[in-house]
Amino acid sequence: LSFTLDLSNPTTFRDLSKPMGALNQERLQYFQKRYQGMVGTVEQPFLYGTHYSAPGYVLYYLIRSMPEQMLFLQNGKFDAPDRIFSSIEHCFNCAQTNHADVKELIPEFYSSTHRDVLMNTMNLDLGATQMGDRVHDVFLPNW
Repeated sequence: LSFTLDLSNPTTFRDLSKPMGALNQERLQYFQKRYQGMVGTVEQPFLYGTHYSAPGYVLYYLIRSMPEQMLFLQNGKFDAPDRIFSSIEHCFNCAQTNHADVKELIPEFYSSTHRDVLMNTMNLDLGATQMGDRVHDVFLPNW
């Protein structure tokens, strides 16, 4: 681990030739085995049980920059603080291991003009986790 991000190191970057569900070989084998088990039993077998990009996933990342959209989707309330996007490391680890999580990053992550994706510039009250930690800015990992 490092406190700086080395953009000249090829291992810094994710393999974009594969979807999130295929980055972890063990996880991909799980999806392939499940797919094979569906052949002949369902009309259209599928590899992943969820889509990589859906309105809820996009708003999961945009809660700090577009809170009104999340409030609309959640009937006027923010999601439980423990489920709000608050850590890149946790989000990436979950997308590597959780069979129900294959969401991709959204374009706002690649733009320097969208800092409010990671920073709570509106000072929204996003609550506190069960551990008592206030949900505010997104935690960045050690690289």
